[in-house]
Amino acid sequence: MVQPDHGSYLRSLAFELEASAQRVRNLIGDAHWLSDGRHKEFLLAELVRRHCPSGVRVATGFVKDPALPDCVSHEQDILIADTTAHAPLFDQGGLVVASPSQVLATISVKSTMNSETVRQSLDNQFAVRHIACQSGLEPSSIWCGAFFYTASPAIVKDPTKPYTYVNAWVKDNKAATATERAPLLWRLPDTLCCLPEFLYRIDQSTEAPVVRGFRSSSMSIAVFLVLLLGHIAHKRGGRFTTCASLVEDGGGTPLSPADYEIV
Repeated sequence: MVQPDHGSYLRSLAFELEASAQRVRNLIGDAHWLSDGRHKEFLLAELVRRHCPSGVRVATGFVKDPALPDCVSHEQDILIADTTAHAPLFDQGGLVVASPSQVLATISVKSTMNSETVRQSLDNQFAVRHIACQSGLEPSSIWCGAFFYTASPAIVKDPTKPYTYVNAWVKDNKAATATERAPLLWRLPDTLCCLPEFLYRIDQSTEAPVVRGFRSSSMSIAVFLVLLLGHIAHKRGGRFTTCASLVEDGGGTPLSPADYEIV
């Protein structure tokens, strides 16, 4: 008799993404990097879409407040909007423009996790939460994440490197945000996920943000999904997501050091 194996099921999500992404590389080599990036965004968007409840739109898009003419985000690789109450401002050809109150989450997608792509992801998600703040919303009402398909050699050698990348970004941006209504710490993304095993959660409940790093065998995407879907469920009035019951730990084995306080 075949017994249920939740761990294998969840690990297969990582294997699926890695295999599908590599398939294109095997065919085109180093050519057409833009096409390769779009394909990777599509793969993750499809995975997220399959696990989202009805009435949730998953697409590429922008966050815009129609009451504020200049209040528009950078293009979001993945934008997740609640369409149960009303349609987005624009929805055509796979591109969505949604108001901040509609947006449940945004995800930045990069091929390789390194200092530059982490900085780009932080810039992108900062813009989203800045718009939420300008619109009178709590910046944390929009879940923000960054997803990377592979880690740079420097991170493979030292998985705590992203701690310093986040800290460097905060130092560079403190002066620019000192007068803003929402504190800087609420503008950082919630989670950074790197296939197949690294996950970094940014705890923003304390005065100074804390980055917590985890390593788990091909389970980082499963935990990333659970955190995302949990936020969506909460925003739509639910108490939990069904995927959460399949994940036995909160992220994996803590890195050493496990916590890094942003200063």
